[in-house]
Amino acid sequence: MKFSLAACGVVFGLLANVAVANEDKVNVGVFAESLGLGANASYRFTDEWSARLEYAKQNKLDANRYGVDALYHIDNSPVYALAGLKRIDLSDSLNVVNLGAGVSQSITEQFNVFVEAAWYEGLNENYTEFGMKLGLSYAFGNNSKTVAKPVTKLAMAVDSDNDSIYDDSDKCPNTPVVDAVDDFGCTLFEDKTVSIRLLVNFPNNSDVVEQAHFDNIYKVAEFLKANPQSSISLEGYTSSVGNEKYNLALSMRRAKSVSKLLINEHQIDASRVKTLAHGESHLANDNNNQAAHAQNRRVEAFNSTVINVKVKR
Repeated sequence: MKFSLAACGVVFGLLANVAVANEDKVNVGVFAESLGLGANASYRFTDEWSARLEYAKQNKLDANRYGVDALYHIDNSPVYALAGLKRIDLSDSLNVVNLGAGVSQSITEQFNVFVEAAWYEGLNENYTEFGMKLGLSYAFGNNSKTVAKPVTKLAMAVDSDNDSIYDDSDKCPNTPVVDAVDDFGCTLFEDKTVSIRLLVNFPNNSDVVEQAHFDNIYKVAEFLKANPQSSISLEGYTSSVGNEKYNLALSMRRAKSVSKLLINEHQIDASRVKTLAHGESHLANDNNNQAAHAQNRRVEAFNSTVINVKVKR
């Protein structure tokens, strides 16, 4: 019985929608076709390619057909394309080529049903034929394998310290939320210049530090504690009134009075506190009046240092 081309297409499409790929190496099968009955044996070399030997009894021609096919399995699916070379034994033998397509459906671990459609064209004589096969095959070796989709494990994106760097990339966990961080989650630092200035004025002919200056001296002490690499120089001065030699000694006593407060009251190491005497040289105001003299009776200090500080968000 010969099938129409439309009927072949319908059967082919239905099987293609339900087929499961079989990856066993060796298959043998029997089939009925529109041209007769037959048997085949195939070997799968790779995931894509297999070769097949085939024998068929063509009832219409009362002839035997035998030959080989190469099968290409499309994307490891149940659908395949085929091309082959056949010989048909009649009174005069015919050599034909064939092109077609097929699909295979597993019904058990070893048994498969397959359907094929093929076009046959004579090489040495005028011969054209279309055939449709429906067959059953048995797979030797491993069990049928269904192509499994890989399971993708989705990792939860966790940022435990809320610094916008996920934990799997964070080399500095538990950074404070207020800190700016680099690409590895570590706190960013920048150089910053900090400084402190001190001015202590004294009564005429006195080296006693008045209480009004205690807060400023305390700030200097805190600066030195916060920057332990720093030291400070206390520079004593006097007005131009009086003996120059006396004024030089007075300016040193004034510088020493301030240094004693830093060392004794605020526990600053003595090696970090220097005292210098300038006497009546380097006047802050060279006018000869009481206001200028009061301005010149002083101890001055200045310190500037570069520190590494956190960058804030």
